[in-house]
Amino acid sequence: MNNKYVFLLGFFFFCHSTLYGKIDADVNIVTYYQDDQPFIEVNIHIVGSSVTQKKLEQAYVESRANVLITIEKDNEILDFRKYALVSPKAPSASDFIDLKRFTLQPGQYTVNIELTDQLDISNTLKKTINLDISPRDKEVFSSATQLLYDAQASENQDNPFYKYGYVLLPTAYNFFHQGIDKLIVFEEIYGLQFLNESSLAAKISIINTDKSDAEPTNKFKRLKIDNKVVILESFDISEMKSGNYKLMVEIINKTNDVLHTSTTYFQRSNPSYDAKLLYSEGIEIDDTFVGKLSNEELEYNLKALAPLLPQSEITVLNVLLSEENIKGQKFFLFNYWNRYNPVKPEESFNHFLKIAKAVDVKFYSTVGRGFETDRGYIFLKYGRPDNVISVENEPSAPPYEIWFYDKLDLTGETNMKFLFYNPSLGGNDFQLLHSTSRFEVQNRQWELELYRDAPNDIDGNPVDATSVVDNVNRRAREYFEDNN
Repeated sequence: MNNKYVFLLGFFFFCHSTLYGKIDADVNIVTYYQDDQPFIEVNIHIVGSSVTQKKLEQAYVESRANVLITIEKDNEILDFRKYALVSPKAPSASDFIDLKRFTLQPGQYTVNIELTDQLDISNTLKKTINLDISPRDKEVFSSATQLLYDAQASENQDNPFYKYGYVLLPTAYNFFHQGIDKLIVFEEIYGLQFLNESSLAAKISIINTDKSDAEPTNKFKRLKIDNKVVILESFDISEMKSGNYKLMVEIINKTNDVLHTSTTYFQRSNPSYDAKLLYSEGIEIDDTFVGKLSNEELEYNLKALAPLLPQSEITVLNVLLSEENIKGQKFFLFNYWNRYNPVKPEESFNHFLKIAKAVDVKFYSTVGRGFETDRGYIFLKYGRPDNVISVENEPSAPPYEIWFYDKLDLTGETNMKFLFYNPSLGGNDFQLLHSTSRFEVQNRQWELELYRDAPNDIDGNPVDATSVVDNVNRRAREYFEDNN
């Protein structure tokens, strides 16, 4: 696992669903109305790298997935679609997207989506989404806000993403990476004629939820007072900092009274722009404590700092290290410790450096520095564990350790446990196999992996099993569950 915390960009997403398998896909359902008739759009975005690639001629690859969508009401299947999706042919794995529409009556429904890798049928994803579709009433309401990365004028009505003269391409997981320089808002608003207003407008705001004092970005759009109004507005986000944002669409009248509000959230990753914002005016960085560091010492300290950083700052750090931006690296390190201790930043820096060096020595492995190992990462992030159980010679298991924390100050979680194991049997390379923290690795089949040398002792079907049969020489589950 070494280095993955520094050199992988991750993101969080929220979805009202149940989830199994390893295919990575975003499934989003939006309800719209044509006159009084509701219909839903099921948007599917499959991450190409999570599906098996088939090699083609000229070094191209493609992936294929089977899709099954069923619509249920009162445990009865009302409609379904079963088909295959094929990714674009490309030199490397490509994402692929699709959209299906279903006309429904008002009521409560269950939508089941099952995705299966054609080249590895064990690689599946199942999602269940509950829908409550309301009838049209004489009041103002809106569809969910969709965030798009592109809206192309088109006459191709056969394109599944065609709507109102455009091909509308939604972003996956409401996540905008640095290759995207615009954010497009799409929303349908119904029943404005019931407000008895002579003039209405939509106020569309982007608000940085990480920084409460940041000024929001606003746009205004005059609205036609009609049974259905479409909002399609674009924002330039090329100079938007990485972070978490809220997008609000407010319907206001001529006296700025808010009559209706819809809200959605998104994340922006823009590390190249973030790096440009590091430089502080009036500071001669080489005259500070970081100016004394060699390039090698600078890199060492930055990588040791990674466990303490939020994901948005890790992506900036990745850019600074990959581009060998020495001045940017110095400002990054100085700014971190200056925020942490504005009075004596160097004192805090030196104190942490002592801890990082001790962790480097204690957990050093043949794979990398001690603080780049899983144990070193957890130690720096959460501190010294309150208790540790180390097991060296248990039958059918490699060496393993279980760390116990009464409380993680960083997350507020209590009675947390981390299980590390050394499958290579050497090099001090202990990897995090499972934890009870919702912010770290969780593996419900950790016991099967730990005792993989005893495949005949799996308790149940290997696909669904979570444990191995009891044995007096197997103590991991006992240690994990009983030690508090």
